[in-house]
Amino acid sequence: MEARDYVLALKNLKLTQVQISEGTGISQPTISKIERGDVSDVMSKSYRAIQALYEKITNTEQKAA
Repeated sequence: MEARDYVLALKNLKLTQVQISEGTGISQPTISKIERGDVSDVMSKSYRAIQALYEKITNTEQKAA
């Protein structure tokens, strides 16, 4: 999954952008940009933070693409 996919999945789990920001350490404005698709090249540290939060919330582990 791409970073945007994770953000959208977390939003579907009823997390707000602020909650995603707090859980990942990524600023809320950047989370908003990722959600809108305005940021397509997300730094790997940010991507891993979003992926880790998703996995923590859903108790899943995604295979690296």
